[in-house]
Amino acid sequence: MYSGRPLKGREPGAGNDGSATLDANVPDWLEFDWDVGVPGLEDPSGRITFGIYGGDKNQIYRRELY
Repeated sequence: MYSGRPLKGREPGAGNDGSATLDANVPDWLEFDWDVGVPGLEDPSGRITFGIYGGDKNQIYRRELY
């Protein structure tokens, strides 16, 4: 259940990269049919990636939709 506190993380260190999937356990009213291939409502999830972008150092945020 959401505690009301923001998620915090730290950089993985030099030479480390990877990703993690964050699955949120939310109240029923926040569930949705996120995956239309699976019947019923699901909790939301997201992917966190780190250490893979080597582009513009001035860019703070970039979102890609798949």
